[in-house]
Amino acid sequence: MDQLTDESKFILTQFFLADPLSDQPRVHQKKKEKSKGTVLKELDTLIHDFKEKELEIDLFPYEEAATYLRKVKGNDAYLVFLDELLAPYQ
Repeated sequence: MDQLTDESKFILTQFFLADPLSDQPRVHQKKKEKSKGTVLKELDTLIHDFKEKELEIDLFPYEEAATYLRKVKGNDAYLVFLDELLAPYQ
């Protein structure tokens, strides 16, 4: 997980938080059950939408997050990654 920038980590956490805009955001337990494939699909859709709408946004952290997720092999490794990523919000 050290390979990810803080911005990419932040982007990924947004997929799992109950209220990301809260002063003290917490993990939504149902969202934490999302599979890697589901998160990747949501992330890829978001990237596609940004490109399609030609928004002036730096897509590098989004693409970096997607690339990193694709490199995580196996469900156990994914769950360990999630635990590390979401630990500050639990």
